[in-house]
Amino acid sequence: MNPVPRRLRERLSERSERQHQILVSKAAETDQLRSKVAELETEMMEKALLFDEERVKMMKDIGSIQIRLVNAVQENVTISIEAEFKAGCLHRELNKEKDEKNELKKKYNILKDQVLLLESFENVQKVKEMVEKERQRANIARRMMQEAQELLREGQEKLEGNPKPWRLCNICFEEYSEHLEKSPRVLSCGHTFCLSCLKSIAGTNVLKCPVDRTFIEIDKEDLESLPKNFAVLHM
Repeated sequence: MNPVPRRLRERLSERSERQHQILVSKAAETDQLRSKVAELETEMMEKALLFDEERVKMMKDIGSIQIRLVNAVQENVTISIEAEFKAGCLHRELNKEKDEKNELKKKYNILKDQVLLLESFENVQKVKEMVEKERQRANIARRMMQEAQELLREGQEKLEGNPKPWRLCNICFEEYSEHLEKSPRVLSCGHTFCLSCLKSIAGTNVLKCPVDRTFIEIDKEDLESLPKNFAVLHM
């Protein structure tokens, strides 16, 4: 066997391992920073309870958005690939972690300043404006994480050749998407199907779940108001 390719493979393997260790270290630092951000957000919401009910509701909305953001970040997909491709993938992940860490640092400083402002704010309108800006930042961060998860999912499906079973409707076996008719909708019994299939099996004012046979009272024209299952779109 030619020793040169073997040495190259060994060097690639060592390089991949080093990059993986760096990625794990960066991820740990990022998790610590997220923890600090979460603690600061909790402190901010506790201080915000001194204001009116409308502001309290908006702060709870922010808390809910941040929880969904953390959950989205924690959803991780492991991809097994060739050494050179894996090295390139890890390099891109390191760049993403670096960018995310910088964004979280900026957010940490912003939230720290906001806590100080909340201690002296007496004008409810200023609080509303501040909360709205924070909501927009959280939405941007959530969209960024969803896009990152979508790229990872597409990479894995490209390697494996087929979409994951949880991304397929159990009735038509077509893949869920952002398109209205193929959007995943959750029934009150907890099962998910695409909107198109739900319309096809729904009666005038009742729908029977194909899985557990639960009868759900809902008008056919109200099916579009069923909540979307965003998890299956971004896993």
